[in-house]
Amino acid sequence: RFNTFHLDRYVIEKDIKIMNSKQGVCYINASASDVVFSDDSNSVIIKGDGKNKIVKTKWVIDASGMKRFLANKLGLKKEIKNNYHCAAWGHFKAINNIENVSDEWARRNLFITREFSTIHFTYPNYWIWVIPLRDDVISCGVVYDGRYLFKNSPPNEKQFLSYIKSHKALNGLFKKDNLLNFKTANNYSYSSNKFMSLEKRFVLLGDAGGFIDPLYSNGLDMLAQESDFFVDIIYKDLKNTKSKEELLELA
Repeated sequence: RFNTFHLDRYVIEKDIKIMNSKQGVCYINASASDVVFSDDSNSVIIKGDGKNKIVKTKWVIDASGMKRFLANKLGLKKEIKNNYHCAAWGHFKAINNIENVSDEWARRNLFITREFSTIHFTYPNYWIWVIPLRDDVISCGVVYDGRYLFKNSPPNEKQFLSYIKSHKALNGLFKKDNLLNFKTANNYSYSSNKFMSLEKRFVLLGDAGGFIDPLYSNGLDMLAQESDFFVDIIYKDLKNTKSKEELLELA
């Protein structure tokens, strides 16, 4: 077992932006409104400060998340059949005393602490996450099969809190008056018919291409692995070290 900790997305993305800027990466405070593909280069139309600007690039990497910019534009959205994946979650203002849930539970990990880790409680047809964040904020959510839990409709705040507190390990952590926000999602899994095109030279990265289940940490874990894979192909294409047929084999 390893002493792990949860990455704070706000902090790490801020640090990555600073590190990338030092490496010469240019950040433009604008949003993409369109992409025009052509054989020689692609054109990204961005809008900022009420003005449109065209940026020429050989490759377009869509990291727009669940907005799915290119998947919507190019008709690549692929729905998943028998999609019963549902979730309800919220952020709580709570003191992180997860180690004090029970003496028995604490004794299972004599050499590590859970107070900085992502914790999963797994049960038949559902699982619960507990993620300690900064400033005494804890993220907690339940991911479930909609055929077995909350069958008629997504839970409201009261039902969510009641269900969370019905679990002994969580009952002492959260109170009704410290729920900061609450959200639900039904049938949330989705995919794309294509994640990369060597003809148009685009990539759908992370949630822009697909999302199956939060258990796999698509936001950082799979995203990091995808980045290594895509960057390797893009680099070889830009350097002309591989033929198109060889790149297709890699893809």
